[in-house]
Amino acid sequence: MARIEDAWAALFADALATLSPIHRAALTDATPALCALGTTLRNRRDAAHD
Repeated sequence: MARIEDAWAALFADALATLSPIHRAALTDATPALCALGTTLRNRRDAAHD
């Protein structure tokens, strides 16, 4: 599992490196909203399994 996560992390880092500074900044600014979305989706998934 760790190797898969490392591979995804490397792929993600490589892709981010190709983005313009403006796009990287936009993703950084969107991080709190994306985390909130992830939390909401996990909560709904967990509620559906209860």
